[in-house]
Amino acid sequence: MRKIIFLACTFLLFGTNTFLQAQEKQATASDYINDGNHLLFYGKYLDATQLFQKALKISEETQDFLHIAASYNALAKASFSQSQLMQSYSYAQQALVHSEKAKEVGKREKATALENLTTIESIIGKTKDALKNALEALEIRQTYFKDEKLALVNSYLNYAIALHTNRKLPEAMENLDIAISITAENSPQLTILHADIMELKGQIKYDLGKNGEALSYFEKTLQLAQQVYEKDHPYFGKVYNEMGLIYSIREEFGESLEYYKKALSLSIQNYGIDNHDEQVRIHFNIGTAYFNQNLIEKALFHTKKTLELGTHFYGASHPKMYYPYSQLGNIYGDERGIPYLEKALAICLNAPKVNYVIVSYLYEYLGHINYRIENLQQALHYYQKSLEIRERIYGTQNASTIKTYNHIAKIYTELQNFEKALAYNQKAIQANQLTQITDTNRFSSKSYVDTDMPLENTKTKADILLHLYENTKEKKYLEESIQYYTDAISFIKLTRASKRNYADKIKFSETIKALYAKNIYTSLAHYELYKDDSSLRTAFTASEQSKAHVLRSLLKNTEQKRQMHLQEDILNLEQSINDELAVLQSKILVESTKKEADSILLYTLEGAFFDLSKRKDSLEKSIEHTLPKYYKLKYEDRVITLQNLQEKLNDKTTLLEFFKNHNMLYVFIVTKNTFRVEKLEIEDLDNQIKEFNNAIVEKDTKKFTERSVHLYEQLFAPIRNYFVGDELLIIPDESLWHLQFDLLLTQDSNTDTDAYLLHDYAISYANSASLLFENTESKNVESIQNDCIAFSFTSKDSIHAVSSAISLSDLRNSQIDLPGTRKEIAEISKILEGSYFYGTKANEANFKEQAAKYKIIHLALHGDIDNQNSNNLKIYFSKGSDEEDDALFVHELYNLHIPASLVVLSACNTGSGKVNKAEGIQSLGNAFQYAGAKSLLLSRWEISDKTTPEFMRYFYKHIKAGLPKHKALQQAKIDFLTHTDSFTNAPFYWGSFYVLGDTQPIVLSSFNYTYWIIGIVLGVLLLLAVIYRKRKASSEYDLRP
Repeated sequence: MRKIIFLACTFLLFGTNTFLQAQEKQATASDYINDGNHLLFYGKYLDATQLFQKALKISEETQDFLHIAASYNALAKASFSQSQLMQSYSYAQQALVHSEKAKEVGKREKATALENLTTIESIIGKTKDALKNALEALEIRQTYFKDEKLALVNSYLNYAIALHTNRKLPEAMENLDIAISITAENSPQLTILHADIMELKGQIKYDLGKNGEALSYFEKTLQLAQQVYEKDHPYFGKVYNEMGLIYSIREEFGESLEYYKKALSLSIQNYGIDNHDEQVRIHFNIGTAYFNQNLIEKALFHTKKTLELGTHFYGASHPKMYYPYSQLGNIYGDERGIPYLEKALAICLNAPKVNYVIVSYLYEYLGHINYRIENLQQALHYYQKSLEIRERIYGTQNASTIKTYNHIAKIYTELQNFEKALAYNQKAIQANQLTQITDTNRFSSKSYVDTDMPLENTKTKADILLHLYENTKEKKYLEESIQYYTDAISFIKLTRASKRNYADKIKFSETIKALYAKNIYTSLAHYELYKDDSSLRTAFTASEQSKAHVLRSLLKNTEQKRQMHLQEDILNLEQSINDELAVLQSKILVESTKKEADSILLYTLEGAFFDLSKRKDSLEKSIEHTLPKYYKLKYEDRVITLQNLQEKLNDKTTLLEFFKNHNMLYVFIVTKNTFRVEKLEIEDLDNQIKEFNNAIVEKDTKKFTERSVHLYEQLFAPIRNYFVGDELLIIPDESLWHLQFDLLLTQDSNTDTDAYLLHDYAISYANSASLLFENTESKNVESIQNDCIAFSFTSKDSIHAVSSAISLSDLRNSQIDLPGTRKEIAEISKILEGSYFYGTKANEANFKEQAAKYKIIHLALHGDIDNQNSNNLKIYFSKGSDEEDDALFVHELYNLHIPASLVVLSACNTGSGKVNKAEGIQSLGNAFQYAGAKSLLLSRWEISDKTTPEFMRYFYKHIKAGLPKHKALQQAKIDFLTHTDSFTNAPFYWGSFYVLGDTQPIVLSSFNYTYWIIGIVLGVLLLLAVIYRKRKASSEYDLRP
């Protein structure tokens, strides 16, 4: 009996010990899971995974089905976060199996397993299974765990995700509203759940085409998540990508690109390059943005990346593989693109659950291509199929639907079915209106579904009416079209106010040039009918409005902030942010142009640039909100009136403002007392100018003469009789920015240098008349006392680096034989007073420190022109400062204050660059103008070290003599031609420079050798007088008795 009792006690003791050990292991496993969940919540995926695996191992040892299920659920979430979808799916299935083995106590984990399965099935296309599992999970929580509020909120969210995937959008929104209404204890987890709810609401609004509401929800998502997570948490990547989508739909591709790059930066930072499936969509979106900015090579790179990663993560036939094929179709944009779009369409239509929103876009893209290749009936077919889907899903009051109405209206216009064209256009106009439009709410963003559409709708109607006029010649249609073009222009302000990104502003200005072209065309047609001068003035105003708006507004905004007397701390903060942005942008440009760029570093820099850009946007919005007057003035687009312009012109000046529209060139000829508009139709003008410039650079005299005379006969001969005086102020347009007008020959002669137009006119250039004559700088240049500062580039200087700059007078008296660009400065030193930086002192830091102190800045440096990327324009200074990289980029110039009267950029191609249709040439000159420079002397091609020093001596001699800048340049060229020989009389050696901006004479210090001579003579005479008096006094003393 004792033995039995002993054995029983031993067994009980052993069992109790085993039970306690199991309990202890369960507690340990539970701790591992809890700790891992905390790490997982804050993005520490690998560390969390290790803890979950430890928990699983312990749980399997004890055959604890509950914790086995919990461990598998946790691993499923960790794998999903690392984009290991099928691994996550397997873990979730294992969790479900073991939760059922745990029976009643496993119901909580069963619900979690079903929710995990739902998340993955929603992505891999098992949408019906996802909906079934989500509903079962919700029912479990409602039945058994309704007091666990946090989990219940998550379950409703999970069910809403499944509903959204199954395109049950109203039901999804209802469940999200229930989820947000559940009262739960405040915690970081609840905050993130609410952020998730806002994000899904944003996705639903996006799918419904309510893009403004979608963006608002995404912004709320960010605000909530920022309360919990650090800024580099991977959570933000998806949200930034979604926000980028909204900006893309609004055709703000510069802004969207910033969001996409930030999303990619975060994804790579957290997961590594090409290690997460979200990078598939991000690369696709980046490619879309680049495509719409016409950066085709970059678009192709990211599209190929989409194809590569999509195949890896999803497989070749997955529904998401429509991404790369649709993009390739758009990039090719003609017959070659149609098969790619058809393949993308087939992928979408064969998916288990067809996403008809995407299908509508693919039909639209096919419509675009067929319209482009003039297959109008096929284009109409695809647009109508797209419209059918959009009306069914979105209804009529939706931006995508409205755009499709206008696409169809344009097709019917081309088919000359004007009745249907006007009917579809009217549908677009009505669908976009949220309220009855009156004069008071006409320009309110709250009056429209999409604030971009009033402009597009009105322009489309004007186009239809213009076609009607051209077909019927009924005057009423012309007058109606003029009215609608005028109305469309008035809507530009509404659209422009939403664009904060610089690239988007530039793109928008280029896009709306076509509207101004139509306004000019119809106004001149009206003048032909009625001979009313008001139509000519309207045409001139439209031309002015089309030119240099972004540059004018940037200059105006800077001046307005000064006049508003903003608080010093706000101005300092803005300057600080701008400085940091400039540094980051320089680093990005330097890294991106390397042959083997560090991708991770580049993405990190772009992410940091995004963060700072958003800080700057927030500050600007705050200023606009605080100062309504500033906001109002900021978006005003007043241009100079014809009357005001004529008042500012002198009797000897003729202003020629060109407006190019395809082969038609409108020339506005303005003098102090006359005004007229001429139309010149010139075939292949762009190529003619290109050949003209090639002949100059190649020093091909025969070819140059032919091209020069031919251009003169087409451009000047028909209008020259309307000129007055001997000064021309030229406002070029498009390719005319590349034409050096003073080199046009008035007659066919290979030897007569007097045939250059140069001999007849002193020519200057301006971006626009409004920009030239607006007072955009409060500081008076005359208050600057110093005359000239000069810098010369040095790689190996024969003169050793000095500890300080030398004066031009010291250089003038030096007998040293100077190399390269220093000969140029030596010639200047014979004429002007000032300072000269060379050797290691000719660096970027010294330039930035000294630039605001001088009337003339002369930079004999090297320039670097990038015709593909205008942001990459730069000037190289000498190496010598650790503070700067000694490459001065254009974006750095935007942050400087350079109130010089004249900046001379004596480097190669400083006045050339990519031409924007509306903003003009994107050269270094634009950046210096923004920094405050009144005028610039720029070069159109490579300049010669052999002849430039002599040329500059002539130029500065005339500047010193008080000639206006364009007259000084004219005389310098004539002087050079007079004194040069046959080896250097070709235009290449002397014709590159032109004056941009203000031409007024520069008031310099009165240094002149004549004054020194007079002073010396007077001094000698005074000395002789003193000696004479002393001798006389001495003589008188000697003769005394």
